[in-house]
Amino acid sequence: GAIIVDAAGGLSGDMFLAGLCALGAEPARIAREVRKLAGLEPFSIEIERVKRGGIAAVRAKVRCSPKAHERDLRSILGMIRRSRLDGRVKELSEKTFGVLGAAEGKIHGVPAARVHFHEVGAVDSIVDIVGGIAALEMLGFPALYHRPFRLGSGFIEMSHGRMPVPAPATLEILRGRTVCLDDADGEVVTIDLPASSEPH
Repeated sequence: GAIIVDAAGGLSGDMFLAGLCALGAEPARIAREVRKLAGLEPFSIEIERVKRGGIAAVRAKVRCSPKAHERDLRSILGMIRRSRLDGRVKELSEKTFGVLGAAEGKIHGVPAARVHFHEVGAVDSIVDIVGGIAALEMLGFPALYHRPFRLGSGFIEMSHGRMPVPAPATLEILRGRTVCLDDADGEVVTIDLPASSEPH
């Protein structure tokens, strides 16, 4: 099978996870898979049926303790490598975090391994990414295609200060992809690193 991602309203990790749940991936099973990561703080995945613009939709929200630990990319990759995740889920999770770290490291001029994910953002990113890949496995790893990504416009406040939209690391990750420039105000496509994330 195949999935076509038509991100008309934007795309983020939790939106992608919600879409996969709407297609039949089971949230409880996704959570069980992600909990194979030793040392990850307690979390829950809340799935809610909502309406947006009069259209029925699914919303996913990752909940965790505000006392979650800060982690750098090296420690997250270590968690994944030591986990009991299935081989392909482990491989794709490592690859995805590697892409994020390389983009952030290039933009901020630091080694990728030192890119930091801060507290709740670390758990949220881990669950969104590893959970999304586990959900894809549940759906038989369908081929993924996408319509052009809308990039948004304007500025957002980040820990680094005021940044243009799309954020530089988002552009780095989307290099070579088909995108659509528009006048949507604010961030539309995010890369799963929280706004508070800052390399040290």
